[in-house]
Amino acid sequence: MKKILLLLISVFLIVGCSSQPQENKKVSFHQYLRQIFIEDMENDYLTMHSSLIHPEKYDIKVKKISFGNIDDKNIDYKKRLKTLESYKDSLSGSDKTYYKILHRTYEDQVKMDEYEYMDNICDPNNSFTENMATSLLEFRFDNENDIKNYIKLIESGIDYCKQAVAYLKKQSEEGYFMSSRVSSEYLQSLNKLMTSSWLVSSFNKRTFSFSLSDEKKEKYGEDVKKAYEKSLYPGFKLVKEAVLKYKNTSKNASGLSELKNGKSYFEARVQSILGVDDSLSKMKEKAIALAKQSSDYIQSHLNAELYYKITASNSTGLRTYRSVIQDLVQRYQEDFEKLDHINYEISAMDQSNASSSTLAYYVNPTLDGKETNIIRVNENSTQSKDSLDAYSTLAHESIPGHMYQFNYARMLKRPEILYTVSYLGYAEGYATYVQDYAYKYAPHIDSDVKDILLAEQHLQYALVILSMIGIHNDSYSKTDVKRLWSDYQMNLSFTEVSSLYNQMLDSPFMMCPYYLGYMYIKDIQKNMKSKLGDKYTNKAFNKALVANGNVPIALLESTVIDSMKK
Repeated sequence: MKKILLLLISVFLIVGCSSQPQENKKVSFHQYLRQIFIEDMENDYLTMHSSLIHPEKYDIKVKKISFGNIDDKNIDYKKRLKTLESYKDSLSGSDKTYYKILHRTYEDQVKMDEYEYMDNICDPNNSFTENMATSLLEFRFDNENDIKNYIKLIESGIDYCKQAVAYLKKQSEEGYFMSSRVSSEYLQSLNKLMTSSWLVSSFNKRTFSFSLSDEKKEKYGEDVKKAYEKSLYPGFKLVKEAVLKYKNTSKNASGLSELKNGKSYFEARVQSILGVDDSLSKMKEKAIALAKQSSDYIQSHLNAELYYKITASNSTGLRTYRSVIQDLVQRYQEDFEKLDHINYEISAMDQSNASSSTLAYYVNPTLDGKETNIIRVNENSTQSKDSLDAYSTLAHESIPGHMYQFNYARMLKRPEILYTVSYLGYAEGYATYVQDYAYKYAPHIDSDVKDILLAEQHLQYALVILSMIGIHNDSYSKTDVKRLWSDYQMNLSFTEVSSLYNQMLDSPFMMCPYYLGYMYIKDIQKNMKSKLGDKYTNKAFNKALVANGNVPIALLESTVIDSMKK
């Protein structure tokens, strides 16, 4: 999933007002929410451009075309909390919910400010340079002026990279620099970006909805290359030199638990990703419960005949990505509220920035436009198009996953600022949850096979989370991780354990929003089934999950209860 862009959706509740929060005169709650939305957009060009076609209609003025600030310190969240709290006693109904969501969001921002320089901006799976590349590859061109702004954005790249170099220097001084091995992995991905070909070829392949002569397009292509050579390449070179300089200063070779404040940082970051206050011990309990349930199911149901069926070819019979999504569109209405027809197109990922292990991702449309939804697919993925994995992955990204999630939320009439809330634990937890339904819907595969394979998926979710917490909170070694998996009859080779262990060292939080988010949603579902008994339906529950947009998981159960009461 693309992390640099925020989930922003259309809303019509609020009339226009001034572009900055007024300090001397208190405005209405909804006016204040509009004002901070404008402030956020004006302070973040990339989010504004990806979210709005006509920012001027919101009284938003472009201040600076850039990649933003590497440390994200351009907003005073403590001040926002104080202003927000001044409205608390006057709110009721939906406004109270809006208040709780935003208050929690800003509290989490303030809490994470205590752990300065502990985030790894060069995480090989989500580095700032990969995010820069993705932003350029996905940049939207509505008119010729956007091309000019695109070139200015490229030219600003060196300033962003200089910020990153200063961050890395400080990180090294504080003892938080990434390990030598992670540095080497990051440099491999950075080296791929240190040629203009990926950027220039991507631009030259673009088609535009507005009139542009071949001569002009060729000239702009030359300008893109010049901007890369003048700014982006020198910026990447500075970053590379900094990583090489500091790579041997690392104290982080065996997980975050070895660092000063590492354990508390790890817990705080996981909590902020999910939007919960639960301790890691509480999260471990959830993972252990899922591991036991899944392992018990596998042990009691797997026999020689079923094992043979599982190892045989299990094809959905759907041999194109389009046919998979069309099949999901036909089936999802069994368990999800039907949406009006969603226009979408399937297009290929740019191979210069695609991993063979990534099958697809969803590109969010704008707030104020009516453009087609886009699913990017990887024609060179290692997953077969007719596999159950491909079917469930496309369910995660399209229907009833992210594309459904986005378009449902688009119907909600909420203040725009609510759609800048981006709890990955909710977004990815929900999309992982709907993969359970993909296993149910997938055609041409026996249900007993799908049930066992789904139980194996759930067991892996649980063991990944237990390994993640074990490594970064309890100082697990590779032997400890191997023993953990063996305890649940998952016997990994030492090579497999090493690969898993190193991946978790590189990216401590990568699977947290997916798997822990899933576990929290399943627990809420279990509680709702208990509360409602025979009155419970999957369709009503699934509607309630998306009825309030992106929310911190700590508030999700109460919003689900409120929605299911209606």
